Amino acid sequence: IITNSGKMFHLFGFAESRLSEQISDSELAMQGYNIIRKDASSPKETGLLVYIHENIKFKRIKSLENYRVETVWIEIHLKNSKPILYCFLYRNPAENIDWMDRFTLMMEDVSLLAKDVIIVGDFNIDLLKAQKSWTETYKSFDLIQLIDIPTRTTNTSKTLIDHIYSTSADCIIEICVPVFGCSDHSPICITWSKKGVKIPKNSHDFIRYRSFKHFDEDLFLQDLMHSHLSSVYQFSTPDEAWEVWYHNFLNVYDKHAPFKTKRVKNSLKQPWITEYIQKEMDLRDTLLASGKNNQFKKQRNFVNTLKRAAKRKYFRDLISSRTDSKIIWKAINQLTNKNVRKNATPLNEVSVEKMNTHFCNIAQSTIKSNACNLNNLDTLKKIL
Repeated sequence: IITNSGKMFHLFGFAESRLSEQISDSELAMQGYNIIRKDASSPKETGLLVYIHENIKFKRIKSLENYRVETVWIEIHLKNSKPILYCFLYRNPAENIDWMDRFTLMMEDVSLLAKDVIIVGDFNIDLLKAQKSWTETYKSFDLIQLIDIPTRTTNTSKTLIDHIYSTSADCIIEICVPVFGCSDHSPICITWSKKGVKIPKNSHDFIRYRSFKHFDEDLFLQDLMHSHLSSVYQFSTPDEAWEVWYHNFLNVYDKHAPFKTKRVKNSLKQPWITEYIQKEMDLRDTLLASGKNNQFKKQRNFVNTLKRAAKRKYFRDLISSRTDSKIIWKAINQLTNKNVRKNATPLNEVSVEKMNTHFCNIAQSTIKSNACNLNNLDTLKKIL
């Protein structure tokens, strides 16, 4: 569930964790995530457990957890966005009307921070029924409730007791209540996005390849000779013979050219490299490996011509089809390799006298060419 088909959640939490000091964080650890836990400290509390992906910058706001409302408050920091307050909450069904007063006091302090707020949790308040007092309470803080289907279903009842509230509902681009059999409650999920805000990736890109770094052709052939490939003649059916041959050959191949996994930071293929260009590049590499130098040089020149034309068309289309100046400058910076570090000469190594001489020569040549009078204001402006 958590891996979500390879796209892991940025953060998720569990209500009613029922943890104690006897259970350490190491027992709860999940690779790639930081843990925030709030174990029960009073009879009506059951504990909260929150996981936040390591790529997300955050800090816990413990001052907002002191109102006897079982919560975990975190402040999330994203690039090009003001911080977002995210709250995980559990309300025990045994709570009385005083809980709503404490919730109100807490939200009054939250509203003073003037930040977008998202509250997720098990409120044990069934919104499939009229809840006038509660509705007036959360709406007074500009909160919008986003879930509209039952989140707990039994043989005899359906209730909407798990809620998601937000002060910026327009940034919630997806709401999901999947049905899983690991609890009597369905998990509640949202996807948050905002134009111009860069959300960190929550997974890395990996490639899998065979390593020929220590490949020795003679040893490979020697091991292949002793791998009993001839045993395939003992089988009368092609399928059985193929299975045996493949198994024996693969064992030797894996030994001399094992698979390795490598994490890559950026896409290996530029956006202007089409499938056709990639095919021609593969042919170029094949010609080089086979030692056909004359054919390789012709193919190399042909590939370079294709790449230059495709790159030119890519940036022309990108700039001409966009009215957003940010996108245009991004294309220009990518084209000019602005982010590539160069060995620039430090300013203190540049001769100040040379710079002074250079600009003085420009001023003198301008004065001579215009036969100007230094008292002439227009000429002075032109010189400057």
